[in-house]
Amino acid sequence: MQMLASLLPGLRDVRTPLAVGFLWFFTIWLFFGDRLLHQLPAGSPVRTNLLDLSNFFGTGAVLTALSFAAYLFGAVVTVDTDSPPIRFAEAWIARRRSKGVALELMDHLEKELAKYGDYPGFGELVPADDLQARLLVVSQGMYDQYDRLEAEATFRINIAIPMVAFAVVLSATTPDPDWRTKLATVVVVALAALIFAQGIQKHRLSHGVLMRAVLAGLIEHPSIVRARLMAEEYPRTGEEEQAHWADMRSFMRHELGELSRAHSMKAAADEQDDPAAARLWRNEIHTIETRFLAMFDPESHPKADQRPDPDPIAE
Repeated sequence: MQMLASLLPGLRDVRTPLAVGFLWFFTIWLFFGDRLLHQLPAGSPVRTNLLDLSNFFGTGAVLTALSFAAYLFGAVVTVDTDSPPIRFAEAWIARRRSKGVALELMDHLEKELAKYGDYPGFGELVPADDLQARLLVVSQGMYDQYDRLEAEATFRINIAIPMVAFAVVLSATTPDPDWRTKLATVVVVALAALIFAQGIQKHRLSHGVLMRAVLAGLIEHPSIVRARLMAEEYPRTGEEEQAHWADMRSFMRHELGELSRAHSMKAAADEQDDPAAARLWRNEIHTIETRFLAMFDPESHPKADQRPDPDPIAE
């Protein structure tokens, strides 16, 4: 069992590019296969050489070479779950994160950062992806949970894209498609959309593991590390410290008040059955929470110290 557990992460790394590569190969063959066969008649030198090569090495070697080519191609076209298109899709599918986790994270960062000062340029000292490495060091079990969820997210998101391409090519290359072909196309696209949504959910759950690890004190947030390092190197005077954190506490209270107000306005819009207003306030809730979550993941969110307008949306 221990040997199997050690092999699983490596198998997860191979699974995604291999599956993605084969799906794209099938799609490309479906689109170009007939044309290629017509351009390579039975007696052509290229086709003869390929058949001779296959007969010489055997079917197993040909399948191995094809699998290796599919793996290489899949590794090249695999989409990173933190890429801008995936983040846009995540924001579109899930408009807002869990309010409880967001508020917990806000409160935790406020308390921890209150111990140190805020200095220009300290955000460059520790990269945001340092959280994964820290979690691996302190808790192998929790890191395995994060890695499994992230691998599942990567797999689902990346196989959904060629599935849609396969369905479109199947419909486009079928002459006079009947209702069965059209139904198969719709089913495959719907299945791909479901798999993609599941991948987005897995990706959010994997980030939730990191957030919970920070809240539980298993790992330090990079922002806290940066603040502590800069505070040790450039200590503030007592008056500067008090002025800085008075401003920070005011900002936190303002944001929490805005978040509470936005939730109240959205609830009122829901009760009045006003979808437009509810959607407007839901977007406002997402914007406010994103400003705080930027402290957790500064690489993919707006600047955390960006001050909002006093009244971003008139009541």
